Amino acid sequence: MKLGDSEIKVVLDSGVLGLDGLGYFPERLAILTGELRPRELAAISKTVTFGPHAGNFRWWKPWESIRYLGNGNYVNTYGLTNPGIVKASKALGRFCSRVDVPIISVALPAPEQAAKLVEAVHSIRPRPRAIELNISCPNVEQAPLDSLVDSVGEIRVATKLPLIIKLGYDQDFISILDRLYFVHDVAHLINSVRFSTVFSGKPSPLKGGGGVSGPIIFEFAVNAVEALRMSDYGKPIIGGGGIDSVDKAKTMLNVGADAIAIGTATHTRPYLPNHIKNVLAS
Repeated sequence: MKLGDSEIKVVLDSGVLGLDGLGYFPERLAILTGELRPRELAAISKTVTFGPHAGNFRWWKPWESIRYLGNGNYVNTYGLTNPGIVKASKALGRFCSRVDVPIISVALPAPEQAAKLVEAVHSIRPRPRAIELNISCPNVEQAPLDSLVDSVGEIRVATKLPLIIKLGYDQDFISILDRLYFVHDVAHLINSVRFSTVFSGKPSPLKGGGGVSGPIIFEFAVNAVEALRMSDYGKPIIGGGGIDSVDKAKTMLNVGADAIAIGTATHTRPYLPNHIKNVLAS
């Protein structure tokens, strides 16, 4: 899949490498040992907001915002905890220097903040290759569609970088992407899936429900990508959600994705993104 001047097939999903391109302890160790090699991969940074956002994550009590559900699945209510793009810019510069194709993920700002947000992204050195607009976090209330369209339009005017729109299974992603068709370049499906969607009628272990990630959401992701492609959507699609094997990566590509994103599986199998990329290339 072409992304600007770059060719990508496998993407490290948002959050794997954090803000600085090293991630948390398991990823740092895997990079040190060579199991995970971000310099050979496209990668999406942890999502940042225009200004500081407290979210729900507290490092001294992480159990209140993330729980392991078993079989490689997690539920979280992080809510985009981050210092804001200005304070994060130096860390994001290190992120861009540590991966092959760096993509900066930002939460969609209000229309009047769009130009300043893009200016902050443009100031990052080395420069990112693309911007991902994350308008899919299940733990954050999203703006009305008209406001969303205005914000994306303002960002499109302010940058020539490719724009990726990340959406979730629980959203009307086909209609949203149709409204945004002429102001974005790539779709990314899906984010984590609401706990209530995956486990209908069951109580979440976390306050607020949260978003589920891991292999249990793979079928949701496949169904979303297939539905979007069958809708005659004519732009590239990054398909992610629950991919933890070469076979699942191939399935995602077969239903219409042009590239695949891997996230949660790297926690226990950090070698997987590079392995899948090499297998697909052969």
